[in-house]
Amino acid sequence: MNVIVTGGTRGLGKSVVEYFLTKKFNVATCSISKKSCEEFNTNVLFDSNRLYIERCDVSKQDEVEKFISNVLKKYQKIDILINNAGIHVPIEKFYNNDATEWINTINVNLNGVFLMSHYVVKHMITQNFGRIINLSGGGATKPMPLYSAYSASKAAIVRLTECMAEELLGYDILVNSIAPGFLATDIHKSSIDAGKELLGDYYEFTLKNLKEGGANIQNSIDLIELLSSKKCVFNGKLISAVFDDWKGIQNSGELSKELFTLRRVDNQFIGEIN
Repeated sequence: MNVIVTGGTRGLGKSVVEYFLTKKFNVATCSISKKSCEEFNTNVLFDSNRLYIERCDVSKQDEVEKFISNVLKKYQKIDILINNAGIHVPIEKFYNNDATEWINTINVNLNGVFLMSHYVVKHMITQNFGRIINLSGGGATKPMPLYSAYSASKAAIVRLTECMAEELLGYDILVNSIAPGFLATDIHKSSIDAGKELLGDYYEFTLKNLKEGGANIQNSIDLIELLSSKKCVFNGKLISAVFDDWKGIQNSGELSKELFTLRRVDNQFIGEIN
């Protein structure tokens, strides 16, 4: 099996890459940072023949097309795509944001998911199998003041996920999005840099969760493992790795159409920003 993980040189993406390598998958990953790619490639502890890494800006169509072409040359096919690359900034009231920075976040977080999926899914259709997992978060399910670009992009990812899932019915290609919870990764450095005066209680919340280690990253890895598998029953869903009973539903096979949608109802999770 061959898997692509975008933004795979740090944080959750790095852990997912390492997980699939331990399972003897062929893994391709990318980062916008050439330095990050070089450091990861140098320090990887697994068989380098099963890892392909390339600098790629997921918001740039020509770079994504080239990356996918290179992955196919090396591995011939792509079974799983995990759209993990994303950014947090700008952090401010939307009318004080730098417009270029705001638009760039939409391009990376949302258009990056579209572009990667656009160039991968045609190959999945040909082989009549595929799994696509998009990283969303609590920012999709409720307003996140001061994080409007991030939150808007994550909500849009969920709706894109739902559209893709419907359009790919009949090809054994399942598309889902996940909310990993608050993971203690470098993405939160931007919140710390923004400061307490701007963020107020969320600044203290961020510090507290970073100090305590945040959500258990293994929950997200276990959910990604399930959503990547041939036995997965979910399609077009937004699932919290931390708060949703996805294991129980997977085992029971009792999944209603309304469950795990963008509009979280009843006792479904209202998660925190990832």
